[in-house]
Amino acid sequence: MSSTSPELQNNSPAVTPNGKPMDSSKAVQGIVNKKRKKRTRNVIVSILTLLVVGFGVWYFFFRAEPEVQPFIRYAAIDKGDIVKAVSATGTLQATKTVQVGSQVSGTIRALKADFNTRVKKGDLIAELDPTFYQAAVRSAEANYGRAKADLENAERNASRNKELFAKSLVSKAEYDLTETTLAGSKANLVQVQASLDQANVNLSYTKIHAPISGIVTQRSVDVGQTVAASLSAPTIFIIAEDLTEMEVQANVDEADIGQVRQGEDVSFTVDAFPGERFKGAVKMVRLNPVIQQNVVTYTVVISAQNKEEKLYPGMTATVAIVNSSVENVLRIPAAAARFIPLEKDATVPKFNRPQGGDTTARKWSGAGKFAKGDSSHGGRDTTKFRRSKNDFGIIYRKLAKNPQNPDAPTMEPIRIKMGITDGMFAEVVWSDKPLNAGDSLAVGMVMPSKGPQANAPGTNPFGNQARPGGGGGGGGIPRR
Repeated sequence: MSSTSPELQNNSPAVTPNGKPMDSSKAVQGIVNKKRKKRTRNVIVSILTLLVVGFGVWYFFFRAEPEVQPFIRYAAIDKGDIVKAVSATGTLQATKTVQVGSQVSGTIRALKADFNTRVKKGDLIAELDPTFYQAAVRSAEANYGRAKADLENAERNASRNKELFAKSLVSKAEYDLTETTLAGSKANLVQVQASLDQANVNLSYTKIHAPISGIVTQRSVDVGQTVAASLSAPTIFIIAEDLTEMEVQANVDEADIGQVRQGEDVSFTVDAFPGERFKGAVKMVRLNPVIQQNVVTYTVVISAQNKEEKLYPGMTATVAIVNSSVENVLRIPAAAARFIPLEKDATVPKFNRPQGGDTTARKWSGAGKFAKGDSSHGGRDTTKFRRSKNDFGIIYRKLAKNPQNPDAPTMEPIRIKMGITDGMFAEVVWSDKPLNAGDSLAVGMVMPSKGPQANAPGTNPFGNQARPGGGGGGGGIPRR
């Protein structure tokens, strides 16, 4: 079999682009060159594909991460007030609230009060249709008249038979019968009198009067509406006695209820007046627990003045129950007491603590990671290692850089004893080195998000990534 290519098997001679006949050897050579170019292109594409895949594998799996260095955030010591308080939320209510209902069923014929109407005790505020109850009174009066007539007749018969019995003109049985009839008539009159009294009472209930003086905070019915009092009295009005005296029923968590005492000062805010704080005092701590979804809270009743009547029933109050407070004291950011530095940033002190403690600084392994031996890594609560029962702790004050010794520590440790804290600031009652307002304390360690200079101090803090154990993430400390 001939191995001649299909192009050569064609009887028609090859031609050049100009239409002239082409030599057969040149035609064969052109076909060979074309195949060679195609093979070379395929090889180049394969090599480029392998290079791209290899670069991707190296970039994602074998490329060394660029080493980034964390930086420290600082906050200044200052002087100010610290208030230790228990926070809770509650609902404002009137001190005394009465639900006014109807003891009889019927149709509302008239309403004499509406929302926000001020009423006095005894004022007529609603009236039911009395037609049915007036008929019941007339029926009871008729029964009473009949019973009274029967009693009078029985008395006459008893008096007559008594005289006849004395003359032995009637038998003992007849005399006893008249006496029994007289007693029955007396009892029947009492029963009918009670029915008449009940009918009159029911008729009086068709007129609803205010039980206390106050302001109507709720109206639940309209004229023409039928109320049914078969099982319970339906609520028609709710009257608050005095809105100048309010109370807050706050739900305090069981972990904080032990710090609440009767008579403690309270400040609270409401959403309606966000810039204003209202004052109050703890009136009562109810011992009845409230359990919702396995969360135990206790109700603390707080009395509050509302002379201007700005506060309305039902408002949500954010409450701060003040346990203790100090004024114009040296205070540090609370995050400073939780901060643990790197070994290269500070000299680690060896204190003889009453309860012992972990004074190991964090070790930096480079590439944005902490060493495995770091005692502050892994989400452990470092506060318990840095403070004893006497509230001793360690803070780190910023030192000026020494150009002649770049490896010198950038911070110095200071042992302190803390007083009260509100979670944001802590009072300093003792320190082993002098502290002054304006000194900068380390409060957190922040990792740059991109490159060694990204999110450097003074840039946007929202892109920062706080390292574990860095004392609250190193965010800015709000000032008071």
